[in-house]
Amino acid sequence: MIENPDSHCDYLIRVPNRQMITVANAEWPSPYLPNLICRWVFDCPSGYACRLRCRDVGLPKTHGCFLDRLMVSTSGNLDLSDAHVYCGGKKVNARSIGSRMVMGLVTSETSPGGRFRCKVRPEPWV
Repeated sequence: MIENPDSHCDYLIRVPNRQMITVANAEWPSPYLPNLICRWVFDCPSGYACRLRCRDVGLPKTHGCFLDRLMVSTSGNLDLSDAHVYCGGKKVNARSIGSRMVMGLVTSETSPGGRFRCKVRPEPWV
């Protein structure tokens, strides 16, 4: 769960119709820093879902993703309390329930670093 994202790492992104947005850790292609709490809120147009695909994922792999983790709320929950959790090299392919999706990155104080890059696009309800 994310309650207070770092002020320099809290993004609201309006995804234009028929366009794809690329997001990545701020230091890309270098590894992200330890002790981060970041959040990306994706708003897709009305009548569309958000499709999130992260094929380039390189986070430390730990049991239960306790070290670093990507979190994705397909319901658009801002605190990510219902999020699916990813770590290691596991790819992300998720579709929002409504027109909003939220992704978070939480890294530990002892993180060796990692990186990720994702693409988000609107997808019509079918």
